[in-house]
Amino acid sequence: MSQVSSFEILSLIKGKWEVIDVVDNKAKAIGEAEHHLKEGLFSAVEVIEERYDEETGESHSFVVFNKVRVIRKTKEQYIGKERRKGKEWRGDPKKYGREQREKSLKGKKRRSATRAEQTIRGTLILLILLFLGIIGLTYIVENLDR
Repeated sequence: MSQVSSFEILSLIKGKWEVIDVVDNKAKAIGEAEHHLKEGLFSAVEVIEERYDEETGESHSFVVFNKVRVIRKTKEQYIGKERRKGKEWRGDPKKYGREQREKSLKGKKRRSATRAEQTIRGTLILLILLFLGIIGLTYIVENLDR
């Protein structure tokens, strides 16, 4: 049973896997894949071993090496929750949150209250005044009798 092995080096370019090279040696294929990844041209590299059986005509493929380059973000690229995990947030979380709110509200109009909200606020204020008035009257009436 004679099997022929070849190693395909694939790279991820704009979301698609493309074959860069085909090599017969496993160590050479992995070394070349790591080299391409270190160059920074590709975001991911993969080496696939293809075994072809000449007698039966069957082929099998196995992933031998698969690595993704980790792209580090700069401080300015982090937003939201990601940014809060940084050193600035740990130093003074209240100050950091306040600055973010001020930046987000800068140049924007404040939302005005709706008609229903105004009605509820007015009703609550009138009820509080009525309650305080009743308490005041009872106090005055009790003091007049003495």
